[in-house]
Amino acid sequence: MGGNLSRCLKRIQFSPA
Repeated sequence: MGGNLSRCLKRIQFSPA
């Protein structure tokens, strides 16, 4: 557990929610 979370966070940060 770690890569998945990091990926989600990165995606959210990159994408303007």
